[in-house]
Amino acid sequence: MPAILLCAALVLSGCALTGPLGGSTRAATTPPEESAQPVGVGTCPWPDPYVPTAATSSDPVAAAEALALPEDRFWDLLSTVPGVADKADFDAVSSALAGCARSDLIAFEARLTLALYALDGERNFDWIVDNDPAGLHFATEDSFLYSRCATIMAGRETWRHAVENGTLEWGADVTGSSEWLLFVGLAAAEAQGIDVDDYYDEVFGSIPISYETGSNTELWAG
Repeated sequence: MPAILLCAALVLSGCALTGPLGGSTRAATTPPEESAQPVGVGTCPWPDPYVPTAATSSDPVAAAEALALPEDRFWDLLSTVPGVADKADFDAVSSALAGCARSDLIAFEARLTLALYALDGERNFDWIVDNDPAGLHFATEDSFLYSRCATIMAGRETWRHAVENGTLEWGADVTGSSEWLLFVGLAAAEAQGIDVDDYYDEVFGSIPISYETGSNTELWAG
């Protein structure tokens, strides 16, 4: 079921979900309920660990950029996921990332956060409401986040177009599987034997911006 349709069903059934103009909550750090085997440690797709550069600005976006994985590495890694994907496809990405240095995992999270943050705007939100493939013309904080994930999974050029034009194309994702993008780094960390709480403490403590809906206040009018 598409993420927007699912969230709408939850709201209609009485589960209150706040929108970006009515407050914000941090996304759940627990993957969706779904049976899965832990991923293994694969082969890192690049030969050398990424070494973050020193932040030269107090601007949080610039600081996140200094920490983030190079764009080519990030987009090349995600390009291995097919247009119609399932969790196993995301597990393959996690396995490859698990073969990299721990610093690369944090750098991946920083680049993912930047990519999602760039799409966190009122124009993008309004566009997905107007063009909702489920036909409900409705979105929530969470469904907007998952729609941004889907746009990233549609590829670098689709993502860039969405950033520049305030759109939010879904690409080929009609099942909501792109939500698993949020847990690629976590699965890689678990494969390396890193404690979940320790990993999230490092991620949220290191990256100075958030991908949560409404975090990019410059792109929201209210």
